[in-house]
Amino acid sequence: FSGRGRDILVVLDVSRSMMSQDVLPSRLDHAKWFLKKLMEETPGDRYGLIAFAGASFLECPLTGDRTSLFQLLGEINTESIPIGGTNIEKALQTAMDAFKAAAGGYKAIILVTDGDELQGNSEKVLAEMRSSKVPLMVVGIGDPKGNGMIQLTNANGKKTFMRDNQGNLVISKLNEPQLKKMAQETNGLYIRSTTTDPMLSVLK
Repeated sequence: FSGRGRDILVVLDVSRSMMSQDVLPSRLDHAKWFLKKLMEETPGDRYGLIAFAGASFLECPLTGDRTSLFQLLGEINTESIPIGGTNIEKALQTAMDAFKAAAGGYKAIILVTDGDELQGNSEKVLAEMRSSKVPLMVVGIGDPKGNGMIQLTNANGKKTFMRDNQGNLVISKLNEPQLKKMAQETNGLYIRSTTTDPMLSVLK
C-alpha cells in the first residue's frame, strides 16, 4: 500500500454504535484520531471524506488541504447523518461515484467502521471496486467479543445507555468476519485498530 501521491477516500461510520466506549474515549473519537494521524503522516496523498450511517454524504472531495480536512473531521459526529443504521453499500457507492469525478492514478478506499447492523448488499459495489482495481482497506473499531454499550446524552445533558424497545441494554460488537470478507473481495486488507495498538503503520 506504500507510495505517495495516492487518492484515498475515507468512509467513516458515524452511526450511534460508534458512541460505544469499548475503545476509549469512544469508537468514533478513536477513529477520528486515527485518521488525523494517518493524514498527518502521509502528506503527499490526497484525501476525501465521506460520513455515513443509514445514508452517506461526501463531506469533503479529494484534496491536499489538511486544514479543511481536519476541520471537517473534527466537526463530524453521530448527528452528521440523520438516518440511522449502517449502510456500507451506499457509502462505498458514494466513494466510487466521487472517484469517477476525479482524475488520478492510485486510488483506494479506507472504510472505518464497527460493521454493526449492516444494511444493504455490498456485493455489487465490491465487484465494481475489484474490476476498477480500487482496494478496500477496512479499519475495524470495537471489541469483537461484544462488550460495547452505547452511551448517549439526552436533552438535559444526562448520560444514559442505549436500550431497545423492550428496555434491554443494546450491546454492540465489532462485526469482524464480515469486514474481513469485504476487504478480501477487493484484494484489500483488514486491520483492527485499538488504543494500545492503533495499527497505523500498515496503511502508510
